[in-house]
Order: sequence, then C-alpha cells, then structure tokens
Amino acid sequence: MKLSALDTRTKATTGAEMELFHPVSGEGTGMFLNLLGHDSDAVQIAGTELKRKRLKLAVEKGANGIPHDEDRALLAEAMAIAITDWRNIVGDDGVEIPYSAPQAALMLREYPVVAEQVEAFVYNRANFLKS
Repeated sequence: MKLSALDTRTKATTGAEMELFHPVSGEGTGMFLNLLGHDSDAVQIAGTELKRKRLKLAVEKGANGIPHDEDRALLAEAMAIAITDWRNIVGDDGVEIPYSAPQAALMLREYPVVAEQVEAFVYNRANFLKS
C-alpha cells in the first residue's frame, strides 16, 4: 500500500455525495447533498471560526451561557460551509429548493436529523478516501 491511499484531503476538498436517509426506516430519501470533508481547508476554517464566536459569546453572556437557539444557529452556519450543492431537495409544497448557503444553514437549523447526518458524514474520513 502507498501512503497516498490514506489521502483524505484531496476528496475532502472536492467533496463527496451523501444521500439523506429517513431516521426510522433507514431508507434513502432520494435527496442528495455534496459535502466537503473535515480535512478540507473550508471546514477547518469554519470550525475555528465557530470556536471564536462561541468564546466571544460565552464572555458576553457570562454565567448565563450561550442560549441554545443562538448556539444552534452558530453550529448550523459553520456546518453549512460543508454543503457545496444539492439535488432533489424538495420542500413541503413539492417544489425543489435551489441550493444556496443561507438555505443550507436554514435546513440544518430547522431539521436536526439532517444536521446530524451531515456532521456524521463530514467527520467520517472513510467517505473521503480515494476509491
């Protein structure tokens, strides 16, 4: 085996496709996200920025801590960096939702099951090894 067989940065930077699964049935939904991996510069920078924002807010909020809704919004914003595109994301009205970074952050905030799947995929380096 060559050392390059363990390269996750290349594919983490270009992205990999993940299908969203129903949390109960485990069936694929036919909705797909293109995700950057944890080893990409963009995700690393977003993680560092998230830590800075949380520290700043923690100092500002003092003993009360960061309110849950603010923290969830910060996390969604940071994780949305990993989503570079999607297909077949359909709203309740049956209309396909076009990809945008703000829409990605909104989806992660409003649908925790999606956020959980995105986070698990992004941090699993096996998803970003060369085939």
